Amino acid sequence: MNVWTIVTLAVLAMVVVGDQLLRRHVSNRIQQLYVAGEADMLLDYTKSLPVTSFYPAFNRMYMRLNAYVLKGDVDNAEKILSELLAEKRLDAKQRFAVVTKAFEYYMEHDDYQNAGLLLPELESSGNEPLSAGCRRFYEILANGSTAYVDEMESELKKSKGIRKGQLLYLLARQYENKGDTVIASDYERRSVELLGGLASDGNQT
Repeated sequence: MNVWTIVTLAVLAMVVVGDQLLRRHVSNRIQQLYVAGEADMLLDYTKSLPVTSFYPAFNRMYMRLNAYVLKGDVDNAEKILSELLAEKRLDAKQRFAVVTKAFEYYMEHDDYQNAGLLLPELESSGNEPLSAGCRRFYEILANGSTAYVDEMESELKKSKGIRKGQLLYLLARQYENKGDTVIASDYERRSVELLGGLASDGNQT
C-alpha cells in the first residue's frame, strides 16, 4: 500500500467519523428542543442545513408534525397529518408510524370518527398488542364501554410507571361510563398524581 492510498484512507476515515459526530449532534439537538418544549425553535431547526442534509423529507415532515402537536397548533398539525395519510409513497414502516400517530392524535382530540376509520388498518398491521390496546382505548372513550374493568383492575395490581397511569386513567373513564363518579374521581386523581410525578422526575418506566 503506497503512501497516497494510506493518506486517502485516513481522510475518508476522518470524513466518516465527522459525519457520524455531526449526525449525533443534530439528533441530540432535536431531542433537546422537543423535551424542552421549544416548538418554534424545533420548527426552525427542521429547515436548517444540518437537518435537511441528514434527514429525508418524510422524517422532517414527521418532526414538524410533532412540533405542531407540542405547540398546540391544531390547524397545522391536522394539515400535515392529512398530507401524510394521503401520501402513497410511504413504505410499510412509515405508513404504520403515521397511522399510529394519527390514531393517537384523533383520540386525544376526541375526533372519534377519524380515529375509528384508522382502527381496521391498525388491526391488520400484525402488531397485536398495539392494535388490541387501540381497540380497548377506542371502545372505552368513543363507545362508553365498561367491558375491561376486571381485566384492567387485575393488571393494575402488578403494573407500574406509565402503564399504571394509563390503567388508572382508563379505569376512571370506565367507572365514569358506569355512572360511578366517586370511584372514577379517585382513579383519575391517582392517574394525574402518578403521571405528573413521572413527568417531573423524568422517569418514563
